[in-house]
Amino acid sequence: MARTAFLRSLFACVSASALSLIVLISTARAAVDPSQPGSFDFQTAEYKFPATVDKEVLETNATEIWARAFWPKDLSQPRPIVFLLHGNHPTCGQGTPRKDRDCNYTNEGSCPVGQVVVPNHEGYNYLGKQLASQGFIVVSINANRGITCGSGNSDDWGLNLARGRLVLRHIEQWQKWATQGGAPASLGVAPNAFVGHVDIANVGLMGHSRGGEGMRAAYNLYREKKSIWTSKIPGLQIRGIFEIGAVDGQTGRVLDADDTAWNAVLPMCDGDVSDLEGRMPFERMISKSNETRKTPKSISMVYGANHNFFNTEWLDSDSVGCQGHDPIFGTGTESLAQQKVASTEMTAFFLANVGSNKVADQLEVFDPRTALPKSLTDITRIDRDHIYTYDQMFSTVVDDFDQPTGQSSNRKSNLATGITVDNVRYSRPFYASIKWSETAGSRFLQTNWADPNKGRDTTAYTSLDFRVGRQQDQVSESATDFSVQLVDQDSNVSAAVAVSQFINLTGPGNATNLFQTVRIPMQLFGLKPQAKIQGIRFNFDRSPKGAINLANVRFTRNDPTSFHSSISDQLTPIDIASEDDTVDDPFQANVNDLSNWLPANENQKKAAATSKVIQKISEAKFWKANFVQNSPYLRGESGYEVAVQAKKNFPAQDALPILNIGGNQFGVSRYPSNGKTDVLIFSINAYDFQRLPTNASAQVQYGRTNPSKIWKMPNFDKSKLAY
Repeated sequence: MARTAFLRSLFACVSASALSLIVLISTARAAVDPSQPGSFDFQTAEYKFPATVDKEVLETNATEIWARAFWPKDLSQPRPIVFLLHGNHPTCGQGTPRKDRDCNYTNEGSCPVGQVVVPNHEGYNYLGKQLASQGFIVVSINANRGITCGSGNSDDWGLNLARGRLVLRHIEQWQKWATQGGAPASLGVAPNAFVGHVDIANVGLMGHSRGGEGMRAAYNLYREKKSIWTSKIPGLQIRGIFEIGAVDGQTGRVLDADDTAWNAVLPMCDGDVSDLEGRMPFERMISKSNETRKTPKSISMVYGANHNFFNTEWLDSDSVGCQGHDPIFGTGTESLAQQKVASTEMTAFFLANVGSNKVADQLEVFDPRTALPKSLTDITRIDRDHIYTYDQMFSTVVDDFDQPTGQSSNRKSNLATGITVDNVRYSRPFYASIKWSETAGSRFLQTNWADPNKGRDTTAYTSLDFRVGRQQDQVSESATDFSVQLVDQDSNVSAAVAVSQFINLTGPGNATNLFQTVRIPMQLFGLKPQAKIQGIRFNFDRSPKGAINLANVRFTRNDPTSFHSSISDQLTPIDIASEDDTVDDPFQANVNDLSNWLPANENQKKAAATSKVIQKISEAKFWKANFVQNSPYLRGESGYEVAVQAKKNFPAQDALPILNIGGNQFGVSRYPSNGKTDVLIFSINAYDFQRLPTNASAQVQYGRTNPSKIWKMPNFDKSKLAY
C-alpha cells in the first residue's frame, strides 16, 4: 500500500483528539533494503592509455586515461553507467601493510625502487561489483598521473576542475565505444562489444573527497555556456551525483548540483575533511527557488565513520577518534562496516535516480519520513537531511530566519516566551539559535506565516518540514525533545506532535553545526482541511533545558513515489556561471575566498579550540622563498614561492593545505618535483606577499575552519628568508 494511502486509511479511523497519542508514525514501514547483490553476472578488467599532456584536461602536466571497469555480462539492452573517482592520496607506497607517503608517480609516471604505485581507483572494487550485479556498467577512474598529489593553481587549488575534465574525457571514451566501437583489447572483449549497449543518457557519478567536488565539476563543466564537452559527448545526461566525505570550495567556481539528484555522505569521525564542508552544496541549493528538473538533494551523516576507509586502498585511518559516539572502524586497515554503508546507500541512490527503469521506492532510504533499512541501522546511526527539490513549486517558506530576530521571512512578527532566541545570519544556513532552561510557564517560539485573523491555505501541502540540530554545548547530555503545533487564523492550536517521533536529537557528534530534517505529515496535526494557518509553534515542553539551532521551516507538497515518477526525464540545458562571470550571492562568493570562508560561530570556535578529536599538532619551519616572474601557479601573475618543511611529512590528503600567516590564508601549494612530501611550496602573488605583516604568527593547516591538522611554525619574518 502506498504510504499516503496508508496514512489516509489510518487517520480515517482515529479522532483528531487521539492524534497526539500516535507514536512513531514515521517508522511504520522500513524502506526497501538495497544491501543485497543483484542478479547480474559481471566481468571486470582495466584499460590504461599512455600518459600525454592533454591540454583539455591539464595544461601543465601529463595525465593518463586509466580505469577499472565492471559490466554485466548481459548486454541485451543499453545499460546505465556510473563513474567513480577517488580523492587526494599519495601515489607511491611500500611495505606490508603498505604505507603510502610519496608522490613520485604524479610527475614521473614511476615510483622509486622498492615502492609500488598506489592503485587508488581499486579501492572501490566492492562498489563496482555491487553496482554491476544490479545491472550498471561501472568505471572507477585512476587520477594519479598529474592530478593526485599534483600542483594546484589560483583557479583550481585542489585540481578539482582538472579532475572534472578527466572524468569527462573518460565519459567521452565510453560514448565512442558505445557508438563507434574501438573498445581496447585489455578489456577482453571485441572492439564493438559495447556498441548500442551503453546508455549515455543515464549516467551517475560518485566522488570520494576531492573526487566529490571533481564530479560536481564534471557536471558543471559539461553544462556551462560554450562548453567544449557538449559536442564531444552528445546526449549525455548526468542523472545523479553521490559524494562521500567531499570537499568544497577548492576551485575558483561555485559548484552545485542543480537539476540532478544529489546525496552527500558525511563521515562523522572524519579526520581529513573535518569541517565536513561537503554539506555546503546542500546549504546553497536549499536557498534557491527554481530547478528545471525537480530532483532530490540529501545528506547522510554516518556516525562512527572515518574518511579513508570508504576506499579499501587507503590503509591508514585519518581519524583520531569520535566525539560522543563509537567508531565503526578498528585498528586495522579497513572497515567492512563503512563499506556496507557506502554499498547500500549508493545502490539505493543509483537505482532510484539513474536508469530507464528507476526504482522509486529506493528514494525512501534518504527520506527522513521513512525508517532506514535494518541493514543500515544494525551498523550505525545515520542522521538525514533532505529536500525533494528546492523548486518553489513544491514548497513554501514559512521562515528561513533571514530577517532580524523577531521577524519571519514573510516579515510577520514572531512570538517568543520563556526562551532566548537569536537569528544567526552570517553563515549558511541562516538559523534561529534557541535556548531554554528549567523555568515555570510556557516556553515557545511561534514563527508566523500570516497576520493574525487571516491565515493561509495549506490544503495543497502534505508535510511540514524544518531542520534542527543541537548546539555544541549539548554533546554529553541526553536527547533533546520538543513538540510542534500549527496555529490557525483564530489562534487555535492543533494537536502537538513530538519531534522525537521522527528524529533522535542527540549529538552533534563533531565540532560542526549540522542539521536533521524533520518531516511531519499534515494529518498528524488534526486540523480541519479548510483551516487557515497563521503560524507554527515550537513548544519546548519535553526537555527541561536545551540549546538548538532551527532552520528552513516550510510546507511541502511532495510524495516520494508520485513526485519522482511525474518529473520530466529530460534535463533542460541552462547557462551557469563561468569563471569570467560575477557571482552576486556573497555567500557563494565566500566559498572561494580563503580569508573569509563561512565564519564559525562561537560554539564552533570553542569546540575547534578544545577538541582533541579534531586537531593534531606538529611542527614545521620556513625553508626559503623565491621570487617568480609569470608564475604558472598564479595564472601568469608574478609572486613568491614560500617553501615550508615539516619534521616528517605533510600527508597528501583531501583537505586543502593552507599557509596561515597572521590570519592571511594562502591555498595554492604543491609538493616538489621529486615527489617527497616533507616540503610544501606555497605560491603567493607579489601584492599579497608585500602586504604581509612582519613577525606575524604562522602555521600550516589542513582546512580553512576547524582544521584537521596544524603545524606550528616560527613567526614569519620576511627579512630572514633566503631568496
